[in-house]
Amino acid sequence: SFQFQKATEVYGSLIEKYPSAYYYLMRSAFHLFTGHQNEALADINEAIRLSPNDGELYKQRANIYIIRGRLSDAQEDARRAIDLGVSPEEI
Repeated sequence: SFQFQKATEVYGSLIEKYPSAYYYLMRSAFHLFTGHQNEALADINEAIRLSPNDGELYKQRANIYIIRGRLSDAQEDARRAIDLGVSPEEI
């Protein structure tokens, strides 16, 4: 939808000025909502590169991997997320 596309553009502008893991995470989520899996995965990978100890990022990537049918990668990221403090109930 137009609103998701606009949100993606807004986060793109924020990332240009302030490249933070949070903004990449948010843009990744909007890409996922609009069916742009490659872009979602690229953004979450960049977020993880910027903040490798944030379990929420691994949880998001696990969700992307599930959608893409990469279940062993999803399980690995889910374990990493739990190791970094995400509650198992969220996974």
